[in-house]
Amino acid sequence: VGYFQVVMLMPRVYDVQLPNWYERLVQPFHVFNLDWASAFGLPSACLGDLAAQVAAQAWVPIVLIAAVALAALVAQAASPAGFAWRAGLMRALPPSLVLAFAVLPHVSSHIFSVWSCDGFEAAPGHMRYFVHSDLAVPCSADSATYQRLTTLASGLIVLWPVAMPCLFTGLILASQRCHPTAPLSVATRFLD
Repeated sequence: VGYFQVVMLMPRVYDVQLPNWYERLVQPFHVFNLDWASAFGLPSACLGDLAAQVAAQAWVPIVLIAAVALAALVAQAASPAGFAWRAGLMRALPPSLVLAFAVLPHVSSHIFSVWSCDGFEAAPGHMRYFVHSDLAVPCSADSATYQRLTTLASGLIVLWPVAMPCLFTGLILASQRCHPTAPLSVATRFLD
């Protein structure tokens, strides 16, 4: 699934036009391209400027993961076994991991798109660069908008493309030290 997500994003990330036969070939795999905004039929312009779009793409999945965790804790509290934080979190872990794994490539591509710039010749021998996703934003250190955008994206890189794979790796390593039927091993089986 992760491989197909990356393959689906390649034309957008690298700004390439692939042959029509290739597009037809990979069309069935677009089901793996998990963009929550388009899944809800929400045009990106409805989210605001590019900074708001990037922030929303990164934070909405975090809110959904928190909602899943809260629902699991509430369900655990209502169970006859009584409330236990650890049991509630173990119940929330599998769907949270699936969600984080599923949206990671798409969210990461939105974050990195901030540095994708297109050049235009403003005058003979003088190029001006603008963010590919929003041509109203110049790719320039002089642009306050671009500085705000790159600062936001830099912080989100730590959260998604760095922290999520580290979290997955840490959970896999921790679960390998457990018995195969231990709650952590069962909860992280999706990652194996």
